[in-house]
Amino acid sequence: MKEIIVMAFGLIIYSIASAQEMKGMDMTKKENTQKVQPATYTCVMHPEIHAIQPGNCPKCGMKLVKEKPKTLKQPVVQKHADMQMPKDTTKPIAMNMGKKDSMQMQPTTYTCPMHPEIHATKPGNCSKCGMKLIKEKPKAVSNSADNRHDGMQMSKDTSNRKSMDMDNMKMDDKPMDNMEMPKANLGSIKTIANNTPPRTVRYDLYVADTTVTFGKKSKRAIAVNGQIPMPTLTFTEGDTAEISVHNNLDEETSLHWHGLILPNQYDGVPNLTQMPIKPHTTHLYKFPII
Repeated sequence: MKEIIVMAFGLIIYSIASAQEMKGMDMTKKENTQKVQPATYTCVMHPEIHAIQPGNCPKCGMKLVKEKPKTLKQPVVQKHADMQMPKDTTKPIAMNMGKKDSMQMQPTTYTCPMHPEIHATKPGNCSKCGMKLIKEKPKAVSNSADNRHDGMQMSKDTSNRKSMDMDNMKMDDKPMDNMEMPKANLGSIKTIANNTPPRTVRYDLYVADTTVTFGKKSKRAIAVNGQIPMPTLTFTEGDTAEISVHNNLDEETSLHWHGLILPNQYDGVPNLTQMPIKPHTTHLYKFPII
């Protein structure tokens, strides 16, 4: 009987000690779980393109490359009991809570990278050059017309100066309208009015091998329509150019333009803005003359 009483007394002491240890333990789990994003693919020239499977870019046809996965860390949530708030020993400052500056965000708008004066409320294509509109950065508008600075005191200028002398330059407090501004005599400016309506101008360019002779040696060269340099293409501002390039070579080629504002997909840099023109095939360049 004594042994049973001793064992019961020991179990009671063990349970009390275990309960005291459990009080000092923090049972909340604070683990920074990391989530790995699924693999995505993008275009080197068009980083806005994202795909979940490998393939080619729908804009330029280049092969999509795998993006680097980004790890997302979940923030650790701490209990209010574990957080220590710093004590503010400064004196409280009176604040005017009457009116606050309300920030209003402008609605989402879209614009053309080549024509920033174009603005639209929905995505689409530019009405001037046909390029895809991109999203504009929203601008925050502050309604600070009714701001009151009750707690601020501005120092008053008690001086009676009416003019400022800055490096021997006197500025009297006269209205700007009465100041004499220098006028430039530009003379008559001549302008040429274009009375030709917009039209579509088409050209066919045939790229082929030829032989040229400089001095006493003959060399292989590439000619366009049998000419080196290629023929001059004439357009008027406002026209639409349609240029069919016929590749009669046994190798890939393309046509690159300088001094023109045109969509990136028609810039003509092979394997960068477009895929090369395959041998014995035809490629159409179509863009507005702006």
